[in-house]
Amino acid sequence: VTGVQTCALPIWSIAYGYYTKPGVPKQYAIDRYPNECVEMSFYEHLAFQYIRHHPAGKAKLAALSMQLLWQPAAIETTGRPGAGTSLDAARGIVEPAYMMVLYAFAFAGLFAAPRAFVVLALLLLAYQTACAAAFVGATRYRIAWDFLLALLAAAALARAAERLRARRERAA
Repeated sequence: VTGVQTCALPIWSIAYGYYTKPGVPKQYAIDRYPNECVEMSFYEHLAFQYIRHHPAGKAKLAALSMQLLWQPAAIETTGRPGAGTSLDAARGIVEPAYMMVLYAFAFAGLFAAPRAFVVLALLLLAYQTACAAAFVGATRYRIAWDFLLALLAAAALARAAERLRARRERAA
């Protein structure tokens, strides 16, 4: 298809999400092309209708999305590289253990990092959590923000190292 696709298409294209070349009957599937603009409008409408008519269902989905966002284990997907190998063991054991330690040190970092950074980090993490609640939450969306947790954890480790060094100097 050449040119720009528009959303002003016949109503049947909303049901099928496709349109045909000009002059070609719609029943010839070989000449059909996807119309992503119409599909997006159609599914956006359905999503808003669901939220409007099922607010409790959306609240449950929001809670599930937040749980999926912050769970330490990655969500397993089909067709992933390394399935059935030691890489799966790392996904199922090593990564959750690493994230639990990171969460613990990041929590300690809330009391060790400078207040301005803690406020900024909490605001950004709250923003990410709100986005997950509104749309979808999964580990892959959290990974971009894990550096904030690592910086908070580093602040906690730095404070612990300072205290240990000071204790050793007093003992010597």
